[in-house]
Amino acid sequence: MDFPPRLLLASALLCVYVALGMRSNFQSLLHQRRTGRALTPVNPVTGIVFMALIALSAALHVSGLRWASVLLFGLLMVVAYVGVLRHLLNSNPASYASPSSRKRAIAINLFGVLAMALVLLT
Repeated sequence: MDFPPRLLLASALLCVYVALGMRSNFQSLLHQRRTGRALTPVNPVTGIVFMALIALSAALHVSGLRWASVLLFGLLMVVAYVGVLRHLLNSNPASYASPSSRKRAIAINLFGVLAMALVLLT
């Protein structure tokens, strides 16, 4: 199967998002095991499973399964709400290990929303 360069770039950006999201959630899980508190209000195990689901649905979308596009769009909406909007609206510093934890979660997930949108549009 020959992929257009734009789809390859969009897929690469989505892979970067998944890698960043996985890394962040694994760091949060390790922090939780050390201190009893995750870096963000998101359960890190749920975050890891969710990132794997994004990777799987993106791979299925790129391989041509149209129903995977619907799944990927649904996941994009969840990330936009839970990963960006809820972190923006949650101004309670006690919910985060540090202010940088909150900012990092917002930045990573905003990047993910853009990467998923790019994959869906190519």
